[in-house]
Amino acid sequence: MHPVPDRARYQWPALLCVWLLIATLAWLDARAEQDYVSLLDQSGTIAADSLPLQRPAPADYADAQTWTRFALAIDDGTALRLRSTDIDNAPTGRDVHWNSALSIALAQAGKLRHALTGEALPLATERALAWINLPLFLLVVIGLSWWAARRIGATAGVLLALGMLGNRWFYGGFAPNYVDHHGLLSAASLGIALGAICMGAGWSGSGTERDADLLPPSPHLARRGALCSAVAGGLGMWISAASVIPTIAFIGIAAVVVTVLLGPAAREDGAQFDGDVWRLWSRAGALISVVAYLIEYAPSHLGWRLEVNHPLYALAWLGGGELIALVGEWRINGARPSRMRMAMAIGAVLAAPVVIAAAGPRVMLLLDTRMAALHQTIAEFQSIVAVGRAGGFSALLPYAIGFALLLPALALAGARPRDRILIAFIALVSGLAALLACWQERWWLDASGPGLCLLALGVTALIAGRKPVLRWSIVGAISALFVAQAVARIRLTHANVEAGAVTEADATQPLYRDVAAAIRQTQPRGDVVLLASPTASSGVGYFGRFKTLGTLYWENIDGLAAAASIFSARGDDAARALMQQRGVTHIALIGRDDYLREYLHFAEPDGNASEFSNTFGARLASSAVAPSWLREIGFVGRGDQTPALAVRLWQVVPEQRAFDAQWSAAAARAAAQQPALAERIFREAIMSSPAAQHATLFDEAGRVAFRVHAHQLALRMFDSAMALQPATATRVAAAWIQATSSDDRARNGAAALAAIQPLVQGSPNDPALLDVFAAALAEAGRFAEAVSVAERMIALVQARGDAAGEARAREHLASYRAGRAWRV
Repeated sequence: MHPVPDRARYQWPALLCVWLLIATLAWLDARAEQDYVSLLDQSGTIAADSLPLQRPAPADYADAQTWTRFALAIDDGTALRLRSTDIDNAPTGRDVHWNSALSIALAQAGKLRHALTGEALPLATERALAWINLPLFLLVVIGLSWWAARRIGATAGVLLALGMLGNRWFYGGFAPNYVDHHGLLSAASLGIALGAICMGAGWSGSGTERDADLLPPSPHLARRGALCSAVAGGLGMWISAASVIPTIAFIGIAAVVVTVLLGPAAREDGAQFDGDVWRLWSRAGALISVVAYLIEYAPSHLGWRLEVNHPLYALAWLGGGELIALVGEWRINGARPSRMRMAMAIGAVLAAPVVIAAAGPRVMLLLDTRMAALHQTIAEFQSIVAVGRAGGFSALLPYAIGFALLLPALALAGARPRDRILIAFIALVSGLAALLACWQERWWLDASGPGLCLLALGVTALIAGRKPVLRWSIVGAISALFVAQAVARIRLTHANVEAGAVTEADATQPLYRDVAAAIRQTQPRGDVVLLASPTASSGVGYFGRFKTLGTLYWENIDGLAAAASIFSARGDDAARALMQQRGVTHIALIGRDDYLREYLHFAEPDGNASEFSNTFGARLASSAVAPSWLREIGFVGRGDQTPALAVRLWQVVPEQRAFDAQWSAAAARAAAQQPALAERIFREAIMSSPAAQHATLFDEAGRVAFRVHAHQLALRMFDSAMALQPATATRVAAAWIQATSSDDRARNGAAALAAIQPLVQGSPNDPALLDVFAAALAEAGRFAEAVSVAERMIALVQARGDAAGEARAREHLASYRAGRAWRV
């Protein structure tokens, strides 16, 4: 392949400038994202010191948390390779079929940070997430754009480099904090497609053509491209075969189509077809795929899981390359293929599909009918039509770049036959990838690589033969669009940080951490097994390193089924029995997205949706009081809590009394700022107890309400206690609320003074009474008297050696001296 004439003059200066620009923008993006994560970190409300993991991440990057837990499992010495986990499908855990290399790399990054900072290893590992992607992204950008510049030309290298930065679907896989395999898979797809271009799709020139020729000048250079494509594909198969197989298949399909349709014209224009290039491509790729499989699974984990890399797919790749070669040699060179070779090649390609068709879900869980129900609930499995219906035209704008990258296919119109075959080849690969992405959104990440290759090749063909100034003006204009996308992304993040604004989805991350802390407070030691929605299971389970049941990973279909069975049980006793089998210790229902209806559909795909209200999950969500064996946990969330962030938590307490279940439910409703419901449940619980205990229980209910800032409810409870049995402690507690409450409706300075003044006259040296008296005086605007009383209180606590009491009293005194009443 001959680059454009200005290669020697412009290639390296242009690339070096572009790489420096990309490094700068990527670094600025990482810094901005770090500030945003700090904002998330600060928006939690419960101290996270008791948790092993503490750093929130944007919701779109939550998969990185699972990779972190896998890395920590490697650190714990569980195994060098990821073959099983106990983070879900409790209590037994389940198999893992993700690539081990990324977790090992993250584990090593955590150890390095631990050595440099002295942080606890789990914290060091999760904090390494902020920067580990930056050098990885730059290596990918420099390596692939350098390759493109050498084989196609400087303009192609520049476009490819800036395209990797500005294309949201490609860059998203390498975004700061998003440590996942998606970025590597996008790079693998790009590498496969770029290698296929450099191998000329099996075609080459004679080496004497003019410089603008797109085909490699010799079969030798074509074979180099084939090897590079095979390496990218083989490594991609190791990372995730399901994501890379479509790209490999599209390349094979496109090669056959363009060779059959455009090959004769290309041959007449001087191009040469070499079937051995495709044989080398498939053999090298198949070999790398098999070696990767053995590294990951040999010797004790070999099996028939065809959702991931498997020798059957290597066999299909081998057969596919042979088929392309045979068809091309037949069509172009007139070499009629041997029936045996053709049959063997077809058999190799069909082996995996035949096994999948015969064994079904036993080897391919995606064929399980429950998986279809599951995919309907996951955004990345939605079609572009569904996205448009749900969000309107504006929801489709992010996909515009995926379609815009197909426009360079217009270069076909003016290309020579020998160049047309290569442009048509990559255009067809890109078109098929985009079509797949229209079916399911998640494929846009993998489609970005072929699309960027089409951009680099198509624009190079369109500007060939133009004056250098015009060529670079066109490339500069396209590059500016990509740079603008990157700059806009950074500016938006900065604007959100300055405004203190986080998305509702991202706000769930610190909320999950708060939930994990609240759960751990109820059980300071021992394993926690959490039953919740899949996203809450992953998020809450991450921060607490809890075991869970239902997550959305395909290997966890049994755990998801167990969670669905529990929440969809028709009776409380049935749900309890299922929970005992799984060792569930806590239940969490968080926000509108509690997944209860989806769990029912998963458990009963053909069931009647009208049965939802009869399920255990629906009853638990709607009932004021849970079954007697569940203790509701009071949870005080963010002040701006919305229904999407509402939380209800329960702890399984098998021997709990019905009274205790009511009491915990009332306390939880008070914490959730539902005072009317809390009061009703408190009164029902108190009235069900012996009459002699009523006054004491009303007093305790008031103190519970006060602790969660339900001050009006606390006063009503104290009033009921005083009506039954007047007590000094109750009167003092009520007066403190009336004097200091931040709730204007509960505060009443005159009533507080009337209640506390007689008590102070009877016990003038009681610091607790003086504290309330001073607060009541300040609320009444009598600050000089409040200061005098507070000074007396300080002298008393000093004489008693109460350091904590003195510090608290001095805080109050400072407020009164400043002319401010004390508020709680």
